[in-house]
Amino acid sequence: MTGTPRPIALPGLPEPLWLTEPATGSTAVVVFVHAPGENFTGNNYLFRDLADGCVRANMAAARFDLPGCGESREPLDLAAWDKRIREVRAAIASWRADVVVHWVARGLSTALLPLEERGLRVALSPPAPQTLLPLLPADSGVLRSEPPLSSADTALWTAVGAEPNLVGGARLPADMVRTLAGRLTPDRFDVAVAARTAEHAGPVLRMSTTDPLFRFEADRAALSVLLPQRLREWYRWRPDGS
Repeated sequence: MTGTPRPIALPGLPEPLWLTEPATGSTAVVVFVHAPGENFTGNNYLFRDLADGCVRANMAAARFDLPGCGESREPLDLAAWDKRIREVRAAIASWRADVVVHWVARGLSTALLPLEERGLRVALSPPAPQTLLPLLPADSGVLRSEPPLSSADTALWTAVGAEPNLVGGARLPADMVRTLAGRLTPDRFDVAVAARTAEHAGPVLRMSTTDPLFRFEADRAALSVLLPQRLREWYRWRPDGS
């Protein structure tokens, strides 16, 4: 691990924002938003490795659990998720108002990214609504990740962005998925990170892997180098400085 995460309390909330800073001071902060069913480290420690890469590139890294996920004991609720994003933005602004803030979200959590941000908004394997929605059950029940998983369940949780074998016991209301899928519009993120076989229109950082979840150690190592490089060159993606 590069650096030691330290907790920053969010007003009135039991779970902190975990911040890892470079020793020499940061030029930017990268906020990671995990997929439904995961926690702030990401399955297979993807976000931990990406956070380390950002710190090595002289950027601070911020991670947190969405309500109802990880160590959070709050209800699983979309309004609470949106509120948490606002709280994290406010906490970072209070910590350092002078840094560029980048956001990195995984899978369906791309739909939680702020609509406006000065830095880059990066989506790791964002699902296409036309692919995700047909995988949902017809009713408005709760999706559960309980072994043994069927091939349909595996495809659904993979599209959500959570590794099926590692999210045992996870649950997600189907209507919540439908609402989030409706937010997956082109203005929600600036660049996608995708496997080489994935279909994606717009700016994309194409990885050599065929695994959309970047589960293998080599994929995580490559992404922990490539992603910070792109974030440090964010002005090339946002030339107007907006």
